[in-house]
Amino acid sequence: MKKLYLTVIISALLPAFSVNNLIAQMRSSDVIKLVQDKYKAMENFKAEFFQVQEWTLLETADTTRGNISLVKPDFLIIETTEARLLTDGKSVWDYKLLENSARIDIFESGGSTFLPREFLFEFPDRYITVDFRNEQRNGKDGYIIELEPKEPDEEFMQYLEVWIEADIWVVKQVKYTDINEDILHYYLSNYEINTSMSVEDFEKLKPGKDVKIRDLRKKGE
Repeated sequence: MKKLYLTVIISALLPAFSVNNLIAQMRSSDVIKLVQDKYKAMENFKAEFFQVQEWTLLETADTTRGNISLVKPDFLIIETTEARLLTDGKSVWDYKLLENSARIDIFESGGSTFLPREFLFEFPDRYITVDFRNEQRNGKDGYIIELEPKEPDEEFMQYLEVWIEADIWVVKQVKYTDINEDILHYYLSNYEINTSMSVEDFEKLKPGKDVKIRDLRKKGE
């Protein structure tokens, strides 16, 4: 299964100002705070994603479409037509739908493995802003924040760019360059925030008894 990374996030109403006035007055720290405040108030979200992975050395690219769901704190579901990836922040289930097989392993954050919230919400903890500007995309006003790691030797992502839609304060697009100079573009759409989705829904999507399962947590393979 292709590594799916993901990207998200926020709704804020400031009645004393119009969106245009906000755009003129915003600083990068203001926008980041709005995104983080939204995440703090969020219980869950769902979105559709479109991902483009560019392999620099091979001069090739591939694309993936699917759905992403997050239930706080760390329950994540990523679904495509071919596979389903689930994690509760402790274990990860890599479920190949067409093969009716799944691999379960311990989730270890670090290196090229990380949860979407790490670059959707928590990037200010590990990255610094190097550029900030207003930019329209698809007819919508928004902000570009470009970031670089505080500790480059410790980060897989060496450059991060997020685009946040101004009227709803949601991260809609993410681009990053990794240590291999490969580039990933991530586009999110059709958000649903604070739905009826719960941890029970996550449990229902785990591979059933009829699925061939390889559990690396138990076997130490």
